[in-house]
Amino acid sequence: MPIAGLAEPTGVHRSTVRNPSSERLQGRMREMIEVISAAAELTGALDKAIDWYRN
Repeated sequence: MPIAGLAEPTGVHRSTVRNPSSERLQGRMREMIEVISAAAELTGALDKAIDWYRN
């Protein structure tokens, strides 16, 4: 996924993605990783967990 493509799923503005030290971006990325990790544990497959999260 391109860097600019992270804006929509993380719920931040495109310009925020260009500032990796942004607290809001870091918090949203952390939340995404926690949810995807939990889904991966349940499904046993990271790719399925990512597909589930994106859809």
